[in-house]
Amino acid sequence: MTFWNQMHALFDLILISCLYFGFWIFSLEVLSPKFVLYLGLPFLVIFAVPVIIIHLNYYFVSAKTVYDINDQYFVVIYKNKSVKYNIADIEKATIVMTPNKLSDSAVRSFPFENYYYIKLQLIDGKVLIMTSLQSRKIDKIVKDHFKEIEIVKIKNIFPLAKKVDLSLFK
Repeated sequence: MTFWNQMHALFDLILISCLYFGFWIFSLEVLSPKFVLYLGLPFLVIFAVPVIIIHLNYYFVSAKTVYDINDQYFVVIYKNKSVKYNIADIEKATIVMTPNKLSDSAVRSFPFENYYYIKLQLIDGKVLIMTSLQSRKIDKIVKDHFKEIEIVKIKNIFPLAKKVDLSLFK
């Protein structure tokens, strides 16, 4: 998870915020400050708060976890400890995305639509989560390297990832 991956995920919110704040500044000269404040509430509720919730969720789920993936195996590195798995150790991969992202549509209505995650269900019952903060193309990486694995796609309007138990590193 890099700073630039996080900035790419936040790009839509930053762009919309700049446009909205520009509109606010222009509106202050024409409209009353109280009315301009009321115009800001939908922005916070529709755009800023959902992105902040999802971004923090993905950050805490992905923090200190690195995946090294190739065609035969993948390595999970967590807090400088690593565990190596064969691709055959994966039972299935579940990709959870918004409907627009899943259909690869260029139309995006909300800035949180670029966020998605992949849940790897291992044969031994363990679950690993990879988020779009770790790589912007994690879905394509999984499809390219995990060709023999069942990949299930799930549509979710607000895809929040659950923190998994990383006791395998103890």
